[in-house]
Amino acid sequence: MENPVQKLIMGMGAMAEMTHSFYTAMLKSGASPQEATEAMKAFVQAFWTDSMNSARRKQQKGDGQNDGKEA
Repeated sequence: MENPVQKLIMGMGAMAEMTHSFYTAMLKSGASPQEATEAMKAFVQAFWTDSMNSARRKQQKGDGQNDGKEA
């Protein structure tokens, strides 16, 4: 079983790589650095929100509190 700290570090590394790729792609498509930064921040916020919502649904389901309805 993987150490939770190692899982966190791996997850953060993966997120950093995805974010860098997103930012670079924005610049290559003609966005200004400011536009690329704002789009990157929105990407991270959307990713984080989706991840947190998925974790909440999983926790509710595991606790038996989910009646089949989405949160």
